[in-house]
Amino acid sequence: VSLADWEGGDLYLGVAYMAEQESLDDAEDASDSGETFLRHRNSSYLALVAAITKNIQLNETIYFQPRLDDFGAYRVMSETGIEFKVEEDFSVVLSYVVRHDQAPYDLIEKTDTELQTELQWSF
Repeated sequence: VSLADWEGGDLYLGVAYMAEQESLDDAEDASDSGETFLRHRNSSYLALVAAITKNIQLNETIYFQPRLDDFGAYRVMSETGIEFKVEEDFSVVLSYVVRHDQAPYDLIEKTDTELQTELQWSF
């Protein structure tokens, strides 16, 4: 759903149902080693697209994903990207991603981050 739009920008809200099935690898010292889980989550997100200049665009998406049977077991993810349009059909995108799981599997950190560089061509 579009919440707002203006010249050079848009703000969207989305809501979805997710069924996730995860099979864990065998790991020493992990109490949940080798287990398989089927979980149901809500996935809500806000997405912002905003032109900074004619050739630079900011993209921000924030996800909130609680388990439907335990709202305290939620995941949050933020993906912030800056797209630099080099040519009409070619862009470079720098993204910073933060993921947080309030109830991660055994031996997994609650929060991780990632820096990404993408090259995008459109044909």
